[in-house]
Amino acid sequence: MPNEDELAELLALAMALTGRPGAAAELVGGALASAAGRSTDPEAQTALRNRMVRDYVETRGDSNPTDTGTNADPDLPDELAQVVARLYQLPRRQRACAVLTLRERLTHREIAGLLDRPPVPSTGG
Repeated sequence: MPNEDELAELLALAMALTGRPGAAAELVGGALASAAGRSTDPEAQTALRNRMVRDYVETRGDSNPTDTGTNADPDLPDELAQVVARLYQLPRRQRACAVLTLRERLTHREIAGLLDRPPVPSTGG
């Protein structure tokens, strides 16, 4: 079971993915349920994060929180609010890639491995 800080990190990641507090809590809860009784070492925390992201990407249904009335934080500057709104218009897999790159600082190769996809070859020299 993750400690309080690790749980807060998972919830923040889930919120970045889903854009909705209720959906974020469900996503974390599902990942925790699938990991019940496992170790609390850092590898287990990474595995829990990866499970949560995979569950999010593989879930069908509402993928755009703005369709359900959820909007960006009204305290955000307009430019940032527009970026957040566009993020939530992306399909789940693309949104997950953006969040994992920007928030989790994962490389494209790490994201491809997490999502069981071959990495796109880089172009140029």
